[in-house]
Amino acid sequence: MKNQAYLLIVDDEEMNLQIMEDLLEDDFEIKMVSNGQECLDSVKERIPELILLDVNMPVMTGIETCKLLKTEPQYKDIPVIFISALALPSEEAAGYAAGGDDYLTKPFSENQLMDKINYWL
Repeated sequence: MKNQAYLLIVDDEEMNLQIMEDLLEDDFEIKMVSNGQECLDSVKERIPELILLDVNMPVMTGIETCKLLKTEPQYKDIPVIFISALALPSEEAAGYAAGGDDYLTKPFSENQLMDKINYWL
């Protein structure tokens, strides 16, 4: 078995996590958490090779989470792909301004998701 990349998926919607798991579990090692604080706690335990991060979440938004990650030297180089239903140019720009490396709007195709993941790995 090949060594699979470790992805951290952060989304507060159980259905979104299930979709991501179904799409990615065969190709990657994945961990799923449901908010920004859990994301920050998780990276302290194990640094992922990529983070898929929702924007609208309780406790801490994806934007706030990304800003905090990018201020930490040990985490700043982890690629962050925002995955969000927020599709306005200003909302996408906020993701990049927070330090996000890429932005994918929901709904997306499996090919779009895989292309972005493979680009950053």
